[in-house]
Amino acid sequence: MNDNIFANNTQETISEKYVSLTEIMGYPTKMLDSEKFSELDEKLKEKIYWALNKPEEIIKKNGTTMKQQKEEKKDREKKWGNNMIGQINNGQWTTILGERLVFDILKILGQNPRKVVKKEGFEPDWETDEYMYEVKTSNWWVDGTAGEKVYGTFIKYQKIPELYGKPLRIVCLANQENELEFGKTKYFGEEVTEKTKKILELAKTWDIEYIRFRDLVNPIIQ
Repeated sequence: MNDNIFANNTQETISEKYVSLTEIMGYPTKMLDSEKFSELDEKLKEKIYWALNKPEEIIKKNGTTMKQQKEEKKDREKKWGNNMIGQINNGQWTTILGERLVFDILKILGQNPRKVVKKEGFEPDWETDEYMYEVKTSNWWVDGTAGEKVYGTFIKYQKIPELYGKPLRIVCLANQENELEFGKTKYFGEEVTEKTKKILELAKTWDIEYIRFRDLVNPIIQ
């Protein structure tokens, strides 16, 4: 990977040995069994596993409140995420990690991902030979309705296919994918309402579609 692609995202960096997902967040040591998956870099394995697997729900424990447990898990996730992107205490770690992860997957898939040239004030995250990509990532312990604006992303970026001459894919990753499949307003899965289907069909007529990160990475982990 060309590190210069990510230069604009760099804040304070770290050089210490990374702390694993298992150590920080209690994920299982054994990740996935796929032969292709086993050949990947350890950090990339962890990032993929984090993106695809929702942590266990918090349960009541003596000596601590549910809120305290959530804050602890949130802090641990942030520490792990910053470690994955080589930074310290970057509040935007989720965005950076998601963008880089999608770049890595597209590269492995041979789709020739590259940085986008800004046009008319728009600058999607990545361009490949066939598509434009916008990545939407939400961490697992985010508060409230932080990801709700993703529902209208296709409206915000409606000119992208016209400007770049390629369809736009909006990749939803980690908790963002989970919310759009299992949350109150679904964009993925079997329970998408008829009204929502009409909205998504409208987006497709504009050459814009929402996709799950799971579907993007499946050829690598199956």
